[in-house]
Amino acid sequence: MVLLAAGFVAAAIIGAVRYYSPVPLGDMWNGYLDFFMEVQNGNRAAWWAQHNEHRIVLARLLFWLDLSFFDGRGASLIVANYLLVAASASVLCLGIRRVLPGTVDAPLATAMQSLVWASVFFWSQQENLTWGFQSQFFLAQLLPLAALSVLARVKAAPQRRMSAMAVSCALGVAACGTMANGALALPFMVAYALVVGIRRRDVLVLVTVTVTTILIYMRGYATGEGHAPLLQTLRADPLGIVGFVLTYLGNPVAYIPVLRGAGKIAPMAAGAVMLLTALAVAVSGWRSRGERPLTYAMLTFIAYVGATALGTALGRLTGTLDQALISRYTTPPLMAWCALLVASLPDVATRKVFRRLALALAPAALMAFLPTQATAVRRQSDLRFQKELGALALALDVRDEHAIAPIFPFTDWAMTIADKASERHLSVFGYPPLIDARASIGSRSERHTAGDCAGSDITIEAVADGQAFSRIRGRIQRRATATVTERIEVVATDGRIVGLALDGAPRITSPGPHQGQERLQASDFVGYILSSAADAPVSLVTADGCAFSVTPLRVFSIATQTPAPGAGLVPAAALAGDSSYSGSDVDRSRFNGIRVLGSWIHADKDTGSVSFTVHRGEHIYYRSGPMAGRQRLLVGTGTAAIPLPALREWTRVSFDDPNLPDAFLVTIRDDGDGWGEWSAIALGDSLPAP
Repeated sequence: MVLLAAGFVAAAIIGAVRYYSPVPLGDMWNGYLDFFMEVQNGNRAAWWAQHNEHRIVLARLLFWLDLSFFDGRGASLIVANYLLVAASASVLCLGIRRVLPGTVDAPLATAMQSLVWASVFFWSQQENLTWGFQSQFFLAQLLPLAALSVLARVKAAPQRRMSAMAVSCALGVAACGTMANGALALPFMVAYALVVGIRRRDVLVLVTVTVTTILIYMRGYATGEGHAPLLQTLRADPLGIVGFVLTYLGNPVAYIPVLRGAGKIAPMAAGAVMLLTALAVAVSGWRSRGERPLTYAMLTFIAYVGATALGTALGRLTGTLDQALISRYTTPPLMAWCALLVASLPDVATRKVFRRLALALAPAALMAFLPTQATAVRRQSDLRFQKELGALALALDVRDEHAIAPIFPFTDWAMTIADKASERHLSVFGYPPLIDARASIGSRSERHTAGDCAGSDITIEAVADGQAFSRIRGRIQRRATATVTERIEVVATDGRIVGLALDGAPRITSPGPHQGQERLQASDFVGYILSSAADAPVSLVTADGCAFSVTPLRVFSIATQTPAPGAGLVPAAALAGDSSYSGSDVDRSRFNGIRVLGSWIHADKDTGSVSFTVHRGEHIYYRSGPMAGRQRLLVGTGTAAIPLPALREWTRVSFDDPNLPDAFLVTIRDDGDGWGEWSAIALGDSLPAP
């Protein structure tokens, strides 16, 4: 058990290394970078300001430290996450030692402590473990748990009452600076004190601290936008709320592979088992509750997690049960399950049947978790590269929604924050490969070529109509090295830098053309080039001097234009194969002499594809919904798919690069099934619009 638990922890640590990227992700753009810049501007109120419905004071302290002393690389935040998880495990294991002191039942204690360590590092919560913004999520569980555990000492060890009260109150107050649910810690502590019979004077102190803290917390507090009144939500769908709470509490079960076939039934049933077991433990020991303060401290923590689940459910009026199963919601129920283990351990230890069952179920549970934990060690090179590409787009002020969306869903907001952060050289904009990226465009390249390499499949792609930059991608092949160059300069014939690209992870490593020669390494790169320089020969130069010259192929160019029949428009007769573009665009557009085909049949969740033959110099018209990323264009067969930009208005897409074949097959594939994900094309048609 000990070795298995150690393996779980080791796998989680490897996972953190695999997933690590210094690029801010999601709420880190506004809650981490923008917050720090507000503090730099002298806005002290930023520390206490709400982040959505939360006051994340303690997390902001960690953010400030990371940006002030660790170059804003985010690694210190990941380390903090893991230390907080380890602290949670330590609090729970100390509880086990208090319940089973000394060598009363060493095998059971060892098995349960191993189970706790493995559970708190379970990879189902990878979104929290690997995201630097989530320290408050761990703090919102750790601090209430620790506060209740210390408060239990007030009853168990009266001689240390004063110090225990002081520490417990401090932890309860600190919990208010984690997340909105952290403000519930003190009220639950008051309820706990009344249940176990703590001295009235101590209860009065606790009530005073609670009321004072809550009044300060609520001063200037604003409810989040889009949240309906809680009672209205509860009345609207009481059974849905109950189902959400139970599913939330059973969330970890959804990540056990052998139970995935049961859908949401398994986690919902597990949530019900948790509540019923906790209730049974509470009822069975009610008469002696004053003699079992730690047991009821753990039960109170479970109630706190249940209240967290209820609060989450009440804020998700339009949501589904699927939301209760997302990765970041795994941490609270995992902690609650561990707390239930500690609470029930006195009864388990004194009954032979329960003890044997616990010793058998503990390793069985870890074996059930093992396939999910093993996924932590998978390489995540593509994921990291995707984040870095989004950061490159922001560093160059390129409005590439396809690249930026994976790191922040609000493109304009991200560009505003990145613009200020770039000026101050903060986070990824303060060190290679992105430092001074924008300033380097137009300057002379100072790199000296020191070796030859080759490129292939070098293409230019439009990002959006009117953009100063286009996307450039391709493959570079050179001598195999231990590391892969990150930054590639795109250099014009006059020596000016006209673009930057990032080299991805190695894709292919093969022997040299002759026996004994060095191995060759091929890797993909993606970046941006000034649109004004995209049709001329350029050289691509890596940091180690590897260089090659090329005239990139512009697969298509775009210009906003209303569909109109005329010379050069691909005719509907050029359609090839069976098209699943049997719908239209969202507006059901009609034009004389034009046939509109689209993925929208009933809703934007519809998907589809269409293929047609194009002759060089011809064009089509294309438009899409506001969300881009899963609409792609392929030229010929077996080529890499080109992501299409979000084009809300009809746009002329021209295939006029002189290096294109005389005739070729084009396929547009739309795999987007979310809101705003649809696409449509317009081709020439001899029939008038109906």
